[in-house]
Amino acid sequence: MWDLHWDSSTKTVDMHIVALRRKLGDAIEIVTVRGVGYRLVDP
Repeated sequence: MWDLHWDSSTKTVDMHIVALRRKLGDAIEIVTVRGVGYRLVDP
């Protein structure tokens, strides 16, 4: 999403994931995969 040399920290993606988790509830789980991104899991 950002350049590989991005220096600043931002919570934009984190806040969108939080909103998606709230909206989806128990329908689909969004799992954080450290160093990779996110993964959708069928409960």
